[in-house]
Amino acid sequence: MKVPISLRKRYRRKRRPYYEAMCYCAAYNFPHRFLSGRCNLITLVEWFWNKGSCGDCMNKVFDDDWRTVYCCILGGAGKPTECPNVKEVLHHFEITIDGERF
Repeated sequence: MKVPISLRKRYRRKRRPYYEAMCYCAAYNFPHRFLSGRCNLITLVEWFWNKGSCGDCMNKVFDDDWRTVYCCILGGAGKPTECPNVKEVLHHFEITIDGERF
C-alpha cells in the first residue's frame, strides 16, 4: 500500500543535510511538511479510512442502530496514535512525537 508520506533531503549552508517528512494527505492540495498546520494525525487516519485499508482493525465498530461501520478514532473515542496503520507509518519513517518513538 502506498503511504502518503515520503522523505526529502534538505541542505543547509556548510552543515550536514537533514531529512524532513513530506505528506500528501487531504489537508492541503500540495505536498507539505508532515504534522504542520492543518496536517495532523487525524488527517492521516482519515486518509487510511478513505482508502479502505482498515481491514481487520480493532478500532472499526459496527453500529447496530444505524447499520453503519465507523472508526472509533475518527469518532473521538481514541488517540490517533492507537491506529495500527499510523503506528506502522511512524515506526517505518522513525518519526518521534513529543519525544515518544513508535
